[in-house]
Amino acid sequence: MDDPDLITVTIDTLAEEVYSGLVLENLSFRTLTIKVRFQGFITRTHTCTLSHYTRKKEMLRICAHSLLREMIEDRKVRLLGIRLSSFEKPDARQMTLDL
Repeated sequence: MDDPDLITVTIDTLAEEVYSGLVLENLSFRTLTIKVRFQGFITRTHTCTLSHYTRKKEMLRICAHSLLREMIEDRKVRLLGIRLSSFEKPDARQMTLDL
């Protein structure tokens, strides 16, 4: 694929799917990684690590688009991927007990 609009729609679709899984598992994330495989099987990944955990869909989209802009070249794209990591569950925080 070499149509910038199609690439944007595809990254938005992937972001939506990843976000749905995040909500389903009740997780927040800190790190987003984009993978792009170009024609000729050249694969590049870029990562964005936030200073805080978030569950905001718009933050996911902003990071994904920002990373994608850094990576797009004048080659056809064979594969796009989004991965989230550095998760936190809201109810998994430690508490101190007063004894």
